[in-house]
Amino acid sequence: KAQYDDGVRGCLYYQGPPNNPGAEVQMYAGGRILSDPSRSAEDVLGEAVDTYYRPKDADTRKKVMGIFQRAEESYFGNWPNQVESFKKLYGFVPGEFKLWQGLWGKSPGPSSYLKEPMLDARGRKVYKEGLISILNDLPSLEGKCSDNGRLHDIRRCIMITLNTLNTVSL
Repeated sequence: KAQYDDGVRGCLYYQGPPNNPGAEVQMYAGGRILSDPSRSAEDVLGEAVDTYYRPKDADTRKKVMGIFQRAEESYFGNWPNQVESFKKLYGFVPGEFKLWQGLWGKSPGPSSYLKEPMLDARGRKVYKEGLISILNDLPSLEGKCSDNGRLHDIRRCIMITLNTLNTVSL
């Protein structure tokens, strides 16, 4: 929004794997906000939840939105306040985690988005706790959405992330 206010009218937009629920909603929300920067993230998230999860009532809609907000806050809310660490490593402060270390070569790279400077040991612990709390809340949504298996995909992705977190020292 700040860049739009500065006159920017173009954007190179990262599109993650659409079978990842977070990437799917992020692509939807980002596209909507890019086309209308006056919209709030919460408004667009609600639209994405309505489109993909089709909750059966307002309370369920709020809970599904909360899952995405909590996951986002569990990760990005635990980035260290060490701006200088980011500048030293990348030359700038990123607005997202960087995965390109694993994009080249014949095998996946390390899970650098879970390590310093992105998350320190405390941040990984809080992120893990946040994901576990979301995992524990998912069963309460069963049968309350017409989501074509997307809630199951959220569970799968959280389990994968928790397994990956277990490979990094907490």
